[in-house]
Amino acid sequence: MFSHQAFISAFAAVLDTKNQAYDNKQQNDLPRIHRDELPPEPRFYKEIFSHPLREYLLKAIDTELEEVQDKGVWEIVPITEAQALVR
Repeated sequence: MFSHQAFISAFAAVLDTKNQAYDNKQQNDLPRIHRDELPPEPRFYKEIFSHPLREYLLKAIDTELEEVQDKGVWEIVPITEAQALVR
């Protein structure tokens, strides 16, 4: 059976590991901007290309598309098969 001190030590170790992961995630190339200073988010895809944070938005889109593709969220089918389903 674990002692109280062993439990506290294990719990603290997990928290420390999560904090290190969070700190590493924060040290990327994103600018540190307070939410009150953020420009309005684009309402449409075409607005991304004139947005001040265009580079970061496009990178986020690429990352998201890669993740959902890796999870098998959709399947590529021949256009004739897709058209047959719509009719």
